[in-house]
Amino acid sequence: MSRTNQIYTASNKKLRLIDIGGDRISNLPDDVISQILSCLSTRDSARTCVLSKNWEHKWTSIYNIQIDDACSLLRGKVRVASFVSFVYRILFTHNSSIKSFRLTCKMKYEPIHLTTWISTVLRHKIQNLEITARRCRGIVFPRSFSDCNSLTELKLMLDCTLKIPVDNCFPNLKNLYLGGGVKLLNDQCPPNNGNLRLSFPLLEVLVLKSCRWLNAKVVEINAPSLTRFEDESSYYDVNNSCSIMICGTKLTRFESSGGLINNYVVSGSSVSYAVLNNNPHVTLSNLLGPRAQMILKGFLNLKHLILSSCVLKVLTELKQAFPLPIFSQLNQLELLADTKSKELLELLQVTPSLESLILDAECWDDYNYEGVEVLPPCIMLRLKEFKLNNFQGTTGQINLAKFIMKNAENLEKVFVTVGWKSLMSQNKIKHLLSTFPKSSVFESVVVIGRKIKSTDDDSIA
Repeated sequence: MSRTNQIYTASNKKLRLIDIGGDRISNLPDDVISQILSCLSTRDSARTCVLSKNWEHKWTSIYNIQIDDACSLLRGKVRVASFVSFVYRILFTHNSSIKSFRLTCKMKYEPIHLTTWISTVLRHKIQNLEITARRCRGIVFPRSFSDCNSLTELKLMLDCTLKIPVDNCFPNLKNLYLGGGVKLLNDQCPPNNGNLRLSFPLLEVLVLKSCRWLNAKVVEINAPSLTRFEDESSYYDVNNSCSIMICGTKLTRFESSGGLINNYVVSGSSVSYAVLNNNPHVTLSNLLGPRAQMILKGFLNLKHLILSSCVLKVLTELKQAFPLPIFSQLNQLELLADTKSKELLELLQVTPSLESLILDAECWDDYNYEGVEVLPPCIMLRLKEFKLNNFQGTTGQINLAKFIMKNAENLEKVFVTVGWKSLMSQNKIKHLLSTFPKSSVFESVVVIGRKIKSTDDDSIA
């Protein structure tokens, strides 16, 4: 008996020698083997069929299938044909339910193949379906696809058409990610003038990236369990504009980026976190202000807000016709690159409860803060944390830091991130900040270093 196949065990204070056999893995229960193989890539799992006669079909019971055509060493048409054959073999020999199916295609395939693969997967009570195939065109999902009861997470990144029924669709879906040119339509939506209704009874997360609402001018999303909504629209798809009405009483997170080609109406929500990182196409620039105003006006419980400089600019420019709303509960504000000092001060006047201010100081303007007659209440009374990113030591940035540190009576922490183009080292910046007049005693001043272009001998802390 080989020593490697022996173990010693204690029983009644005596040692007993036990033969444990040479192939311990094959003797494991089938569900354990299936779990082990499901942790491997699908290609590696399939390769176990050559181990022995006993292992020939064990890989067909894996419940996590991940297939990526980038793993193939072949090229051209041979690579495409080989991959298609491999996927069909995986799906048609599978003999159990599928928990997760992830397909990534970088090559171009005929739409009939993807349609067949998806239909086959749905018959295996799929829970998590993710398909990325940006080069595949003209894929049309049948209407029955939205009736799948087993799906809880769906991610489609491909050019396809998805038909949505008027009543409840995807009854158990919780996470939905659509991008890459997904087109959504409703059979009852007349051309160029109709409403598209989407009803998701259990949906919690909805992420849309460059989706197209075919034949719809108004899209109504009814999702009572929705907590997060994110829409990234194309800068150039200006002819695909519509009004999106979101009905979700549990919605707490709203994010919009890209061209802001759609008009949003959010009702019955308790949004506490919002991002408007928009830089619209020139043909829609005149609509950005009213649309952003309408969005923010409905967020009465907003606590964390992130704005692009473009959004802030139009909000302040249109304040006569569309006054800035009062963000009475906002305690954290983050402004992205190219924000102007005057626009910042105007926004701070309507954020009385602000405690944390984060600014991207790259290209910050040289503003005379000594001429500020009315200090924002939040600066004097509430601000506790100030973060300044991309600090390069310009006059405008130094004046901004001086202004905040001089007037913030309750300031506790200051964070400064050194910019890539900064000619000042961490130590020099920290010393500079220590010389500024202060209205309060800080707990800490933290300078976070990045790539420094200075040639001096200061060490990087």
